Amino acid sequence: MPEEPDLSINNDTRVVPRSKSVLLIGDSILKGVNTRGLQNGVQKHSTSGATLYTLNDEISRYDLKVFSHVVIYIGGNDMANNMDIDMFQEKYDQLIGVIKCGNSDCEITMCKIAPRGDADVSAANASIARIAEHWKLQGVQCSDNTHDLFLDKQGIPAPRFYGPDSIHLSHAGTKRLLDAVNRSCEIVTDYKKCVFTPQHRNGNPAMNSANLPQNNVNHTANRADSTPYHPRGYDRPNYMRQPDNRNARRANGYGHNSQNRSQPRFNRGPSSEFQSQKRCYHCLMVGHLVADCWNF
Repeated sequence: MPEEPDLSINNDTRVVPRSKSVLLIGDSILKGVNTRGLQNGVQKHSTSGATLYTLNDEISRYDLKVFSHVVIYIGGNDMANNMDIDMFQEKYDQLIGVIKCGNSDCEITMCKIAPRGDADVSAANASIARIAEHWKLQGVQCSDNTHDLFLDKQGIPAPRFYGPDSIHLSHAGTKRLLDAVNRSCEIVTDYKKCVFTPQHRNGNPAMNSANLPQNNVNHTANRADSTPYHPRGYDRPNYMRQPDNRNARRANGYGHNSQNRSQPRFNRGPSSEFQSQKRCYHCLMVGHLVADCWNF
């Protein structure tokens, strides 16, 4: 009689794929990215003024074994600092080697640098393409879209994707960058939440009347006048601020710093004439000073 197989032994040798965990790392261009609109396993690390030198130190602090994919956006500050292109390629190649030493199975996406107003990034992007071709068999790819999608039909960078400094990205530019990255590595779940809301020109966007709580919006029904209600803590709009009459009061002699004393100051009270007279600090009598006092 043949023996029954032992069901306690797991003979399934299939490799179960691990959950997707992505590290998005780079310079301040990534600061506008909001991880709320990205997949749960995506972590973002952005540092203002980051270069290839600093990024090599920062990425070594991570346990790269927990990531299945690393997306790198770096090099703009190096080109702005007139870094030698050979040194640029060497440092970038070392960065790829550090990641592969930490996790040899990790896939890497090297993003080309978007056009900048302070540097020419064409030579750096060519070096990134060469490095990606060299590491191609080890799961390294280059994303051309992070550069090409910022150009218009004439091949000129579209101004709507940039901020006032022509370096950092605008609200639309950050979405454009994430769309380019998402074509190489799917990380975006909601494009409406993947970018931080731009700040209101008068401060916090929560101060806008459209974002006020509902219980504080309509309070004009029980008021005699039609002046809109503004809860404490929220700034009045510019067109609703009361005019400042302090200058007019000073011109008429009512302000305490006014130079025009032709008008009477009624706020002094009945003791105004007594207070304006000379007073001796020795005998405390009014009408003379200490130098003329006869009560020594």
